Amino acid sequence: MSTTIIAILTQRAGLCRSALLRTRDVNEAYLAVHAVMTRALSQAGGSQRDLERDLAYALDKRAAVLSAAA
Repeated sequence: MSTTIIAILTQRAGLCRSALLRTRDVNEAYLAVHAVMTRALSQAGGSQRDLERDLAYALDKRAAVLSAAA
């Protein structure tokens, strides 16, 4: 299991870059990456997830919530 956790944690920097490029907002990027990392770590014993896909989904979901609130 520690190998799985290490594999998840090593993806964080790339996810942060992707989120920042997409959002252009450090806070929004951090919140999205935090949510994705938290979910991945909580499910570390299960099947391996595509964290880039999870990040894209989290960002899309957050954008929808923000546009609905505006």
